[in-house]
Amino acid sequence: MSRDWLLFLDDLVEAAEKIIRLTDKRDFDAFTRDEGICDAVLMNLLVLGEATKCLPDTVLAEMPGVDCSG
Repeated sequence: MSRDWLLFLDDLVEAAEKIIRLTDKRDFDAFTRDEGICDAVLMNLLVLGEATKCLPDTVLAEMPGVDCSG
């Protein structure tokens, strides 16, 4: 049984919120100096990309300004 697309949407929101928490109150230099934070943000960006691939075309069509072509 395949996973409901709404769960992938939840993954998108959760990953985006994590990225915001991880980067909040850090300037670029502080961010790039912290290898763990960089890796965590990168992992969540990967989650965003993979979850986006699992959204139905009908949902993606509702977001004409977002390039989901990967």
